[in-house]
Amino acid sequence: MFKVYVIVLPILIALYIGLFGQLDWEDLIKGDNISIWLIALGIVGQLIYTARFIYQWIHAERNQESDLPLKFWIISLVGSILIFTYGIFRDDPVLIAAHFFGGIVYIRNLFIIRKSGE
Repeated sequence: MFKVYVIVLPILIALYIGLFGQLDWEDLIKGDNISIWLIALGIVGQLIYTARFIYQWIHAERNQESDLPLKFWIISLVGSILIFTYGIFRDDPVLIAAHFFGGIVYIRNLFIIRKSGE
């Protein structure tokens, strides 16, 4: 049930913000002196950067243990929440995308650590 919660909740939050929030999607890709290719480059770069945590997540799921300590994941989650919030206020799609999906990985690793009793 937790796996469903970790995946579905962030998607529901994003849908709510997208459908009922004051967010205008055109404003996300039209910034002051920011071209579309630069935004796309940033998003791709952030997704590749986040892939390292996805790789770690897959490794942790297979072994049912996290190789990184609890405090690492707590710091990662707090930082991710702060930068995600900053990205929303700045209407920055690169930061929003990177820290939205990264947060899922951080939360899951915290639960793997809790489950393993570390």
